[in-house]
Amino acid sequence: MEVETAEGTWHVRRRWAPRRLGADTLWRRFRTRTRKVGRRTRDLGDLPDPGCAVDALEGLVLVVVVVVVVVFLLLVGIPFLIALGELLILVLLALGGVVGRVLFRRPWTVDAVAPDGTHHVWAVVGWRASGAARQYVADRVAAGGAGGAVPSDDEVAAAALAS
Repeated sequence: MEVETAEGTWHVRRRWAPRRLGADTLWRRFRTRTRKVGRRTRDLGDLPDPGCAVDALEGLVLVVVVVVVVVFLLLVGIPFLIALGELLILVLLALGGVVGRVLFRRPWTVDAVAPDGTHHVWAVVGWRASGAARQYVADRVAAGGAGGAVPSDDEVAAAALAS
Protein backbone atom coordinates (compact mmCIF):
# COMPACT_ATOMS: atom_id res chain seq x y z
CA MET A 1 0.00 0.00 0.00
CA GLU A 2 1.40 3.40 -0.94
CA VAL A 3 0.88 6.48 1.23
CA GLU A 4 1.53 9.96 -0.13
CA THR A 5 2.99 12.53 2.29
CA ALA A 6 4.63 15.91 1.86
CA GLU A 7 8.09 14.34 1.84
CA GLY A 8 7.25 11.62 -0.69
CA THR A 9 5.71 8.17 -1.03
CA TRP A 10 5.78 5.69 1.84
CA HIS A 11 5.37 1.96 1.17
CA VAL A 12 3.53 0.09 3.94
CA ARG A 13 3.18 -3.65 3.42
CA ARG A 14 2.80 -6.98 5.12
CA ARG A 15 5.73 -9.24 4.35
CA TRP A 16 5.81 -13.00 4.15
CA ALA A 17 9.39 -13.14 5.43
CA PRO A 18 11.36 -10.53 7.34
CA ARG A 19 14.30 -10.79 4.96
CA ARG A 20 14.54 -8.91 1.71
CA LEU A 21 14.59 -10.97 -1.46
CA GLY A 22 15.82 -8.10 -3.62
CA ALA A 23 14.99 -8.36 -7.31
CA ASP A 24 14.48 -12.15 -7.15
CA THR A 25 10.68 -12.37 -7.36
CA LEU A 26 8.49 -15.41 -7.85
CA TRP A 27 7.89 -14.49 -11.51
CA ARG A 28 11.63 -14.12 -12.15
CA ARG A 29 12.33 -17.50 -10.55
CA PHE A 30 9.61 -19.08 -12.73
CA ARG A 31 11.01 -17.53 -15.93
CA THR A 32 14.59 -18.49 -15.07
CA ARG A 33 13.62 -22.07 -14.36
CA THR A 34 11.59 -22.46 -17.56
CA ARG A 35 14.41 -20.96 -19.62
CA LYS A 36 16.87 -23.45 -18.10
CA VAL A 37 14.55 -26.31 -19.06
CA GLY A 38 14.23 -24.85 -22.57
CA ARG A 39 18.01 -24.65 -22.95
CA ARG A 40 18.43 -28.25 -21.78
CA THR A 41 15.80 -29.61 -24.18
CA ARG A 42 16.66 -27.44 -27.20
CA ASP A 43 19.17 -29.94 -28.60
CA LEU A 44 16.72 -32.83 -28.33
CA GLY A 45 15.04 -31.65 -31.55
CA ASP A 46 17.92 -32.92 -33.72
CA LEU A 47 16.79 -36.01 -35.61
CA PRO A 48 18.93 -38.53 -37.49
CA ASP A 49 18.69 -38.97 -41.26
CA PRO A 50 15.34 -40.60 -42.06
CA GLY A 51 16.94 -42.90 -44.66
CA CYS A 52 14.70 -44.23 -47.44
CA ALA A 53 11.44 -43.04 -45.90
CA VAL A 54 11.40 -40.01 -48.20
CA ASP A 55 11.23 -42.14 -51.36
CA ALA A 56 7.47 -42.33 -51.31
CA LEU A 57 5.21 -39.31 -51.05
CA GLU A 58 3.24 -40.74 -48.14
CA GLY A 59 6.48 -41.48 -46.33
CA LEU A 60 7.55 -37.87 -46.80
CA VAL A 61 4.27 -36.54 -45.44
CA LEU A 62 4.46 -38.93 -42.52
CA VAL A 63 8.03 -37.92 -41.70
CA VAL A 64 7.17 -34.21 -41.88
CA VAL A 65 4.18 -34.64 -39.60
CA VAL A 66 6.16 -36.74 -37.13
CA VAL A 67 9.05 -34.27 -37.12
CA VAL A 68 6.72 -31.31 -36.57
CA VAL A 69 4.91 -33.09 -33.74
CA VAL A 70 8.13 -34.26 -32.07
CA VAL A 71 9.79 -30.85 -32.37
CA PHE A 72 6.69 -29.15 -31.04
CA LEU A 73 6.50 -31.53 -28.09
CA LEU A 74 10.20 -31.21 -27.33
CA LEU A 75 10.43 -27.44 -27.65
CA VAL A 76 7.01 -26.38 -26.40
CA GLY A 77 4.97 -29.19 -24.91
CA ILE A 78 7.41 -30.79 -22.49
CA PRO A 79 8.84 -27.51 -21.11
CA PHE A 80 5.28 -26.23 -20.72
CA LEU A 81 4.24 -29.32 -18.78
CA ILE A 82 7.37 -29.13 -16.62
CA ALA A 83 6.76 -25.44 -15.92
CA LEU A 84 3.12 -26.14 -15.14
CA GLY A 85 4.13 -28.90 -12.73
CA GLU A 86 6.66 -26.64 -11.02
CA LEU A 87 4.07 -23.89 -10.76
CA LEU A 88 1.65 -26.34 -9.16
CA ILE A 89 4.34 -27.36 -6.68
CA LEU A 90 5.07 -23.70 -5.87
CA VAL A 91 1.37 -22.96 -5.29
CA LEU A 92 1.02 -26.00 -3.03
CA LEU A 93 4.15 -25.01 -1.08
CA ALA A 94 2.88 -21.45 -0.70
CA LEU A 95 -0.50 -22.67 0.53
CA GLY A 96 1.21 -25.05 2.93
CA GLY A 97 3.40 -22.21 4.16
CA VAL A 98 0.43 -19.94 4.79
CA VAL A 99 -1.45 -22.70 6.60
CA GLY A 100 1.65 -23.51 8.66
CA ARG A 101 2.25 -19.85 9.45
CA VAL A 102 -1.34 -19.43 10.63
CA LEU A 103 -1.49 -22.70 12.59
CA PHE A 104 1.85 -22.18 14.34
CA ARG A 105 1.12 -18.46 14.94
CA ARG A 106 4.28 -17.15 13.33
CA PRO A 107 4.32 -13.34 13.21
CA TRP A 108 3.83 -11.45 9.97
CA THR A 109 6.19 -8.56 9.32
CA VAL A 110 4.58 -5.16 8.78
CA ASP A 111 7.13 -2.99 7.01
CA ALA A 112 6.98 0.78 6.38
CA VAL A 113 9.61 2.26 4.06
CA ALA A 114 10.08 6.03 4.13
CA PRO A 115 10.90 7.99 0.96
CA ASP A 116 14.53 8.23 2.12
CA GLY A 117 14.74 4.41 2.37
CA THR A 118 14.44 4.13 6.16
CA HIS A 119 12.71 0.89 7.23
CA HIS A 120 10.34 0.63 10.19
CA VAL A 121 9.40 -2.95 11.07
CA TRP A 122 6.80 -4.51 13.38
CA ALA A 123 6.11 -8.22 14.01
CA VAL A 124 2.37 -8.91 14.36
CA VAL A 125 0.82 -12.33 15.03
CA GLY A 126 -2.24 -13.19 12.92
CA TRP A 127 -3.32 -12.40 9.36
CA ARG A 128 -6.19 -10.07 10.30
CA ALA A 129 -4.19 -8.41 13.05
CA SER A 130 -1.30 -7.73 10.68
CA GLY A 131 -3.73 -6.26 8.14
CA ALA A 132 -5.17 -3.98 10.83
CA ALA A 133 -1.64 -3.01 11.91
CA ARG A 134 -0.69 -2.23 8.31
CA GLN A 135 -3.78 -0.03 7.91
CA TYR A 136 -3.07 1.70 11.24
CA VAL A 137 0.54 2.44 10.27
CA ALA A 138 -0.59 3.77 6.87
CA ASP A 139 -3.22 6.01 8.49
CA ARG A 140 -0.75 7.34 11.05
CA VAL A 141 1.89 8.06 8.40
CA ALA A 142 -0.70 9.79 6.19
CA ALA A 143 -1.97 11.92 9.08
CA GLY A 144 1.49 12.61 10.46
CA GLY A 145 2.30 15.58 8.26
CA ALA A 146 5.83 16.58 7.29
CA GLY A 147 7.73 14.15 9.51
CA GLY A 148 5.53 11.15 8.87
CA ALA A 149 4.42 10.15 12.36
CA VAL A 150 5.62 6.57 12.64
CA PRO A 151 3.77 4.80 15.48
CA SER A 152 5.59 3.05 18.29
CA ASP A 153 5.63 -0.71 18.79
CA ASP A 154 3.05 -0.44 21.59
CA GLU A 155 0.65 1.59 19.42
CA VAL A 156 0.86 -0.92 16.59
CA ALA A 157 0.37 -3.83 19.02
CA ALA A 158 -2.71 -2.10 20.49
CA ALA A 159 -4.14 -1.49 17.01
CA ALA A 160 -3.54 -5.14 16.09
CA LEU A 161 -5.27 -6.37 19.25
CA ALA A 162 -8.25 -4.06 18.66
CA SER A 163 -9.03 -5.80 15.36
